[in-house]
Amino acid sequence: MTSLRAPMKKMPLFKSTPRPVTARAKPSRSTGPRELRLQANPESRSTLFTTVPAGFKTAHNSATEWMVYAAMAILLGEPKHFTKPPFSGSPPRWYYQKAIDGGRNQRGGSVADFIVDVNGSLIGIRVQTERFHILAGPDQVANDFFMRTHTRAVAHIIDVYDMDFVGDPTGRAVVAVVAKALKLEQNVDPLRSGRFYPVRT
Repeated sequence: MTSLRAPMKKMPLFKSTPRPVTARAKPSRSTGPRELRLQANPESRSTLFTTVPAGFKTAHNSATEWMVYAAMAILLGEPKHFTKPPFSGSPPRWYYQKAIDGGRNQRGGSVADFIVDVNGSLIGIRVQTERFHILAGPDQVANDFFMRTHTRAVAHIIDVYDMDFVGDPTGRAVVAVVAKALKLEQNVDPLRSGRFYPVRT
């Protein structure tokens, strides 16, 4: 009678069991375009738009405004060496931090972030940040509204919102935002439209 264990003796023996192939873990964050080499350490990478040149920042502006300044210079083609002082724009084509209606020391006056000559008409472009404008409280909101409706030095005031571009170090987003503003196209207030979300600047 043939033993029931006989077939088992003819089977090859495996020295070890192969490990199962594991799938590559999904990244927990977006690494951005490959050409920017953000994969290793995104915090260590900088671009023209995120590197604020020496002498630009004062007590009255921010790194966010530098992104808009650089985009404005690129779109308008002047000044040629815009990363070097003086950081006043390129008068009379466009101005940066230009006093209007008497400036900060005059009742009802203000300082416009940007004033641009568009086809012979002056327009003001304001950079609206989360901290100093969007969530700054009713007093600041009222002041911003007053400046928009009562400023006599410019024909139009267009607001650009930091949340629309600060997350893009390549500068593509801020260039698109500024190009839209130069066409007098106003984005809807993020609080009114329900599209607001906090950003880190």
